[in-house]
Amino acid sequence: MKIQPFVTWPGRTTDRTGDRRFYLGISAAMGCTVLAGFWLTYFGPVFRGSYPEVSPLVHVHGWSFFAWYVLLPVQAGMIRSGKVALHRTLGLASVALAVLMIVVGLIVSLVLIDTARAPEPDPFAELMGLPIFATWVVFTAFYVEAIRRRRRVGHHKRLILLASAAPLGSAIVRILAPILGSGAGVSVGGSLAATLFPVFGVMHDRRNGGRLHPVYMWGIPAMVLIIGGAYLVGDTAGGEVMARGLAWIGRALRPLY
Repeated sequence: MKIQPFVTWPGRTTDRTGDRRFYLGISAAMGCTVLAGFWLTYFGPVFRGSYPEVSPLVHVHGWSFFAWYVLLPVQAGMIRSGKVALHRTLGLASVALAVLMIVVGLIVSLVLIDTARAPEPDPFAELMGLPIFATWVVFTAFYVEAIRRRRRVGHHKRLILLASAAPLGSAIVRILAPILGSGAGVSVGGSLAATLFPVFGVMHDRRNGGRLHPVYMWGIPAMVLIIGGAYLVGDTAGGEVMARGLAWIGRALRPLY
């Protein structure tokens, strides 16, 4: 039976089965990236009982983060199998998970920024505090916009892809570090490598005869500028002012940590 093309935006057609297969595949790839990146540094030690004692909030952060990347291919799989109503119901229910991720992620990153301003700061906190905070700002912006445009399917699924790609830099850095060593170059490269996932989305669209979708047109550059810029401003006067203000908030939130 011939699959009928459908229009996702003016001038763009693709076959429904191929589109759904792509989003299921890219969602599964994101989940595998998270599992691979965090197995050696978090999940493995936790299961072996060798993970150092930390705030319970760190574990909430880790498991809620992982739950998102389990839910992502499940949601894509529901669309792939035609269970659109169930996908929408679970999507609305998943708002609570997204809110938990955002709140806990922001608290952890703000406390990390405050830690970086200690008399003898942790080098990781100094390097990654602002970029991790920027990552959660990007995730929040894309996710809120995805919910707002949930009835515009072409926009919604691409915004969810962008939102889910933004935090993957943390997992990619953990994959690269044992191979290339830790350092600023690996951290910056790993963080920006997360944009490869939406770039694959662009390639999928182009392969199916479509133009560059407006969500990718502004979303990918915004992701690169905000997360990459967070590394660049660290040593500037503006970055110092920003870090000081965020550290003050982190200090106030530390009792929750």
